[in-house]
Amino acid sequence: MGYYTSELIEEILKSEKAKELLGWFPPVYSDAYVFLWLLQEVGASIKRMEQWAEEFADQVMPQRATWSLPYWEERYGIIPNESLSKEQRRNQIVNKRRTRAPMPPKKIEDIITNITGIETKIEENTGKNHFTVVCSGYIPPGLMKMVRKEINKLKPSHLIYRIISSIFYDTEITKYLASAASVLKTYTVKEVV
Repeated sequence: MGYYTSELIEEILKSEKAKELLGWFPPVYSDAYVFLWLLQEVGASIKRMEQWAEEFADQVMPQRATWSLPYWEERYGIIPNESLSKEQRRNQIVNKRRTRAPMPPKKIEDIITNITGIETKIEENTGKNHFTVVCSGYIPPGLMKMVRKEINKLKPSHLIYRIISSIFYDTEITKYLASAASVLKTYTVKEVV
């Protein structure tokens, strides 16, 4: 809905919501100083409420949560660690939600990838009761500690694992191969006298 204008309206009403609300009132209020200030405050309050409602919708899922992270951590029994980034804290919550079901290797791969941000593969049966976690990138020692802690929680207790963290580079190598083949036949020469 459109609104009418005056110098006083332009001076006082800065909120778009207030200008929208002004369209609902007759033009006789265009020079009502106190009314315009009240309308400005109501419009600003409505705008803040709309922003809060939009932000609140983000808090429903931990992947987008900001101020509700402590509540999510409390719900899943995670000790809040303010030194971690919000993204790392979100990943902890998501990982905790995923660990309530049986743990196939693909799920463990996803969780470790989520923690480290590095592509991870699990090689099963690399020895008797062994598996290998292959991370294709460098994992800092502090993060490696978190990865080990998470794997220890997730894996069956009878399995032993090792973590390989390496960086692979794509390179082109030209290889030359040479060979020689020969067919030999041995003759025995005897002297006849």
